[in-house]
Amino acid sequence: IVRDDGFGGIVIRNHILGFETLSDDGTYVVLKIGAGEDWDSVVERSVTMGLSGIEALSAIPGTAGATPVQNVGAYGQEIASTLTELEAYDMKEKRFVVLKNADCGFAYRYSIFKSTENRRYIITSITLKLSRIAPQPPFYDSLQKYLDEHNITYFTPQVIRDAVIAIRKVKLPNPVLTPNTGSFFKNPIIEEWLLNELRKTYDDIPSYTMAAKRFCDGEFNVDGISRVEDGEAVRGIGVKRRGIFGVGVVVDVKGTDVGEK
Repeated sequence: IVRDDGFGGIVIRNHILGFETLSDDGTYVVLKIGAGEDWDSVVERSVTMGLSGIEALSAIPGTAGATPVQNVGAYGQEIASTLTELEAYDMKEKRFVVLKNADCGFAYRYSIFKSTENRRYIITSITLKLSRIAPQPPFYDSLQKYLDEHNITYFTPQVIRDAVIAIRKVKLPNPVLTPNTGSFFKNPIIEEWLLNELRKTYDDIPSYTMAAKRFCDGEFNVDGISRVEDGEAVRGIGVKRRGIFGVGVVVDVKGTDVGEK
């Protein structure tokens, strides 16, 4: 986000558009999407087609090509679960390449594009495999809570999208009125024994068991690992003060300040 009057530099914007159906077998639909497409518009369009797989990633600002970098995830879904491959320009090899899901090194909020191969690839398109099968409960806790509170028992991609947007509107300001880039946090991932130790002191700490996930072209096993809610970890466990187990909070935000403070 920059000031309306600009700044002393050059911004290169990826504006590669495109939304193409590559295949449709009646159950699964494969879409090829230009990296410069507005992400929420992509989600909206896929939901309109009755497709499931990215509906919980609604109202996330940015472009389609940025989603693999962070392995964008929200409310129980993440891009790694639907992305089959992507096309990119390899600035090291000086050629266009195709990277399969397994090549991207996806993990929780992680990929090679933000780590070992940072700044190497310019993503030009992504290919997603979405489903015509209706989303099924149980859903992510806060999403399930919203559905229960509003007595919603019939689930479609549109219903889930609407619920996620409603939840986000409460948490974040309207970007039209208050420009913002959304929110990002990464919940701590700990082993089961440590979670049990924490519960001896904080028995109500929210956590989610990270069971095995099946990505588009393989299985990612994380059995025995749990994810605890970051905010609760800071407030409840005392990590903000480097208390229990000597764990602390590290702020690692990278950006460019081009406006007035």
